[in-house]
Amino acid sequence: MNEEMLVELSTIKTLQIAILILLGLIVFGHFAKFVAKLIRDWTTNKEKAFTHIASDLYDKGKYQELSEYCEDRKSKWNGNPYPIYWLARAEVKLGNVESAEELLEKVLDMEPEWESSVRPHLDKLKTTNKRL
Repeated sequence: MNEEMLVELSTIKTLQIAILILLGLIVFGHFAKFVAKLIRDWTTNKEKAFTHIASDLYDKGKYQELSEYCEDRKSKWNGNPYPIYWLARAEVKLGNVESAEELLEKVLDMEPEWESSVRPHLDKLKTTNKRL
């Protein structure tokens, strides 16, 4: 009888451990989703804040300050197209048309889905540059 009880208790213990492991994996999965959402939200908010500051500098005609701000962000956010796009817009206003064209082409290479936003600026620059 004791032998049977020990086998049963061992089986129950094994099942409890398996249940705890499964619950741990479920909790970890939910935690990982939560952390991923926090990172995604942080990135989105960071880009929104950057765009707000950049557009404000642009609207106020502070193109040199915008250029410096974008250069700083570009070096910190390697691979993010937002600072490159706004740097191109500043470069146009500062008279650096060729540099702006290169930057806009780079944005299109990085983010092809930005075509409808970037292409009008690029086409205007190419048209303007041909006349110069």
